[in-house]
Amino acid sequence: MTFTNKEVLNIGWQKTKQSLWFIVAFEILAYAVSFGGMEIFGDESLLGFLLSSLVGFVIASVFLRLSRNEKVDFNTIFQGFSGNKFFHYFIATIITGLFVVAGLILLIVPGIIIAIATCFASFIILDMDKNVPWAGKSFWTAIKESYEMTKGVKWKLFGFFIVLLGINILGVIALVVGLLVTVPVSMISLAVIYDKLKKAKAPSVIVPIESASNTKDGQSSSMS
Repeated sequence: MTFTNKEVLNIGWQKTKQSLWFIVAFEILAYAVSFGGMEIFGDESLLGFLLSSLVGFVIASVFLRLSRNEKVDFNTIFQGFSGNKFFHYFIATIITGLFVVAGLILLIVPGIIIAIATCFASFIILDMDKNVPWAGKSFWTAIKESYEMTKGVKWKLFGFFIVLLGINILGVIALVVGLLVTVPVSMISLAVIYDKLKKAKAPSVIVPIESASNTKDGQSSSMS
């Protein structure tokens, strides 16, 4: 299954319009919390980094759910959150960040490749039910699954990210306020691509919560 930039960006724009006022209010709150935390704890403090990572985790979760037409409001922004998921998200963020920096030092191109190859790791972690075992290597498995999902489409993803860069530059030019629209369009569009590739590649490690629940129910019924 393939995708076109026009297709996924159109979907991202339509879904952003559907929840525009909630998205704008949510973004303002999220960025206020993140920047406020950096002011209080310091830009380079562990607490500041943890808070920024938590905000990033919630943002990714909200946009992933909006891309799937799930109802999201301020009462459900933490839906699906668990300390276990956040731990693996946090570790995956650190590892991929270090890999990207190291790759950028090595003539830039390897860093770009690594960034593209690991761009779905956070979505994979968000898709995991906290009760589904990962054989003790959750964050690493998510990184590897993202690498597998991007095989054969890295050039398409590279082109997609170039387009996103241009769109968000326009958001900056629009008195920065434009980013309140271009960022969600970008994130939701990326989530749409993730779901398309997930369906096409069907990574074995990704077990939807519903499937996990059905499996457990089925096992319980058969045992009884």
